[in-house]
Amino acid sequence: AAYREEQRQLAGVITTQWAARLPVLSEPVPQRVSFLVGFPRSGTTLLDTFLLGHPQVAVLEEKQLVAAAAEVAGPIAGLPDVSPARMAEARRAY
Repeated sequence: AAYREEQRQLAGVITTQWAARLPVLSEPVPQRVSFLVGFPRSGTTLLDTFLLGHPQVAVLEEKQLVAAAAEVAGPIAGLPDVSPARMAEARRAY
């Protein structure tokens, strides 16, 4: 119930006016991203072990990436007031 109430309140905050105030960042350097999804005992651990042999491969297992960005940027409702530099930090954290 508390989660649903939090979402209702957030829906009232995120308006077109709110979005118009969001800081605009420059385009990030493009990177290739792939997602490997599997089930227990499906071979994903073995595959990520092979992939980690490549210097440009990073394996992230069940990381809370949005939470990492939110920790830097703060609550969603306050995003329009976050400086572009802080938003860039949040992007890097994500």
